[in-house]
Amino acid sequence: MRASTMRIAALKAATLAALCVLSWPIQADTVPLCGPVCFHSADSSPVEVTMAHELQTDRQARFKIPRSALIYASGYNGLKRNALPRHVNVVGPWFKFAIVAPDGRPFGEAVEELAHQKRLHLDTAATELRPNYVVVEVSIIGRDIPDDRLYSAYLLSGSDWTNLKSVEPFDGLPAKKLSFKVKNADGTTGSTTVDGHQTNYFPLDAEDRFLIIQCENQPNPIYWCRYIVRPNDLVRLHVHMSDFRVYGGRKFVQDRLTMVLRAYCEYDIVCHR
Repeated sequence: MRASTMRIAALKAATLAALCVLSWPIQADTVPLCGPVCFHSADSSPVEVTMAHELQTDRQARFKIPRSALIYASGYNGLKRNALPRHVNVVGPWFKFAIVAPDGRPFGEAVEELAHQKRLHLDTAATELRPNYVVVEVSIIGRDIPDDRLYSAYLLSGSDWTNLKSVEPFDGLPAKKLSFKVKNADGTTGSTTVDGHQTNYFPLDAEDRFLIIQCENQPNPIYWCRYIVRPNDLVRLHVHMSDFRVYGGRKFVQDRLTMVLRAYCEYDIVCHR
């Protein structure tokens, strides 16, 4: 009788525990910002990152980044380790950090707080934050590289089968679209052209702190754009964030990039070079 009572009590306890688990969101180990290779943490303690150019190894930069902002580093796989070490060495091509507008708060802290407040899964909370967070990819560039070299590969300019044509500006920002000549059945280049799927936007004046923006042709609140920024002579930033044509135009870009560059300078040991 006593054994039966104990089994019933144990069963009730297990059922209660299961109900508690189901009533509270399961906390995932990673948040899908760049797939399972990403790292996720709400810990604000700093990680020291030393980054070198792959070929010109004397070109180096050092960073102190909150663990809660650092989501990816080349050579460190989130599938193989639970967390990044305190000291990270990257020899090309990049690392990534993520912050949330408007104040540049590290993503890991912001998403954990939202998940706790609304009792959400982390990936659901990340989806809610999507219009407000920014993923910044940092890479070291070679010596004496002009600005246009940092994005020329995306434009495929200079070939006999492509053409970069001016299109309607958006909020004053000059725009160009890449078109491609269609090849004939015999392999020769024909006269017919088709437009590519992306539109490129360029700075209007010094207030625009980017080199180029690349977006899908049709504005969409779901799709992100790529914003290429050069904070100094050593580093290039690929900033991935919402489509400015949907979320506030040129002013949106200026405000978000101000936030990004402020965070970058907080993380970079020697920001201005």
